[in-house]
Amino acid sequence: LLHILWQRCRDRRTTRWSQPADDLVALGKAVRDCYSRQGNREATLLMDLDLVKNDFTHLQALKEQYAALPLCTEVYLRLLDTDTTEAQKVAWCEEAISRYPRYARIGEVKNRLNDLRRPLVSWVGGDVYYPGKHYDWRLSMKNATEVTMTVYRIQKEFNDEDIERSKLSVSEYLRRNGTQVQEIHHSIAPSASLTTIEDTLDWQAPAPGLYAVLYSATTSEKEAQKKTSGNLYRIFHVTRLKTLTRVFAQNALEVIVVDAESGHPVKDATVELYEVQNTSNQRLRTVSSQTDAEGRVRCTLKSRRMDLRVFKGDDTYLPES
Repeated sequence: LLHILWQRCRDRRTTRWSQPADDLVALGKAVRDCYSRQGNREATLLMDLDLVKNDFTHLQALKEQYAALPLCTEVYLRLLDTDTTEAQKVAWCEEAISRYPRYARIGEVKNRLNDLRRPLVSWVGGDVYYPGKHYDWRLSMKNATEVTMTVYRIQKEFNDEDIERSKLSVSEYLRRNGTQVQEIHHSIAPSASLTTIEDTLDWQAPAPGLYAVLYSATTSEKEAQKKTSGNLYRIFHVTRLKTLTRVFAQNALEVIVVDAESGHPVKDATVELYEVQNTSNQRLRTVSSQTDAEGRVRCTLKSRRMDLRVFKGDDTYLPES
C-alpha cells in the first residue's frame, strides 16, 4: 500500500525518467526506509529502482546489492535502457538469464537478447536504373550470414498503408501483386557478433518496368532466427528514357526525351501531361504528343500542378513532378 501511494504521488509530479522533486525524494526515502526496517528486500529494491537515477553507476550498484533476489531481473531490464554498447547489453542479458531462469519476466530479457542478436540489413540503391546495366548495391549488415534480395515486377506503386489495408505481409503482398523476376542469395563471411559489415553486391538491371525489391537477412543463431529481419522493400524504375524540361515562354513547356546512357534523342516517344486537381487530387490528362527527331515536344501548361509521363513501347519514365 505504501508503494502504491508513493507511485501515485510520484506520477502526479514527475515522469518516469526524470529526477523527482526534493519533497518526493524525501517521501520515497521514508517509504524505502520503512521497508528496509521490516526486512522486506523486494519492496526495498522496487523503491530503490523508483528513486535511483537511470544510469549505469547507480543501477550497477543495485545489481550487486540485490544479486541474490530474482527480482533483481528488473534492475537488468532497466540497465538495458541505458546508453551503453550492445556488447554490454548482451552480457547483461546472458547474466540475468543464467542467474534467474525462473523469474516471471525473464522472457522479456530473452526477447531483448534476441532483438540484440537479430540479423539486420540496410541497402543503398537508386530509384532509377538502366536496363541490362550492372550496378553495385551497397549492403550494411549485422549478425547476418546471408542476405536475400527478391525482385518483383509490379504494375503500380504501393506504400505501407496499401499493405496494411490488405492485411498481408510485404512478401505475400508482392507475391500476389507482382511477378518474381530475380532472387539473389548473398552469403557473408563469418564475423564477430554485433559487428557491422559493409559489402557490395553486383546486380544487373532487368528489362524496363516498375519493380520492388524485398530484402532480408538471416542468421545461423538458433534463437535469433525467429527474429529474422524481413518486410524491407523499395520500389524502383528501370528505363532507358530520361527527360529534360524547360519553360521557354509564359505557360510554355519544352520536353526533350533522351536515352539515359548515350544522351541521344528518342524519336516517337509519347509525352503526356496530367493536370492535378486541387480539390480531389485526381489527374486529368491535358497533353499527349509524340517527340520529333530531336526528341522534343512543346506544349502549354494549364496548371502549376502537373505530372509528366513519358513512354515508348513497354518503357515508361515517370520523373518526379
